[in-house]
Amino acid sequence: MTVQLKEMLNDIHREAENHDWVKYMMSGEMLDEHYGAYLSQQLHIYTALENRCDAFNMFDPPLHDMRRMLPLAIDCSNYPQFKKILPSTKIYMERVAKLQENKLWPHIYVRHFGDMYGGAMIAKKLGGNHAYYDFGPNKKDMITFVRMKLNNKMFAECEQVFKDAIALFDDLDNYFKVDDV
Repeated sequence: MTVQLKEMLNDIHREAENHDWVKYMMSGEMLDEHYGAYLSQQLHIYTALENRCDAFNMFDPPLHDMRRMLPLAIDCSNYPQFKKILPSTKIYMERVAKLQENKLWPHIYVRHFGDMYGGAMIAKKLGGNHAYYDFGPNKKDMITFVRMKLNNKMFAECEQVFKDAIALFDDLDNYFKVDDV
């Protein structure tokens, strides 16, 4: 990956991390019910993404520890159940199920790296143990491997993944009527 791709994504990345829902997660005052709903949606999203990646054996070493489905399932069991699948989650699941390998690397980059970095900050605010944000001891190797798969031509797909995340934040914000923190 070139530094240019990361720079090209700065605006949409900033938009995502400045979303009201993200600010709410970072506030340290998020209700368990709301965080449980977020985790539930993430579990659906990651299940769809990682199952599609399995069609191309993308999580073979060195990426085995990058999978988030099991850690998400573990964390979901610690929060109130949220059975509803929000519209943005459904749309994402349908879209990712059709992607080929070259279009999946941007999803791993945006989603997994976002949870690796931003998730560590969220976990601190939430307190306690959060398997979802624990990527194990081989993070550096996984980061290097994924970055080698990326190029500037993947900008549009990376941007779309950020838009998908923002759509989820909007859905959660609207569903729970969470105001600015």
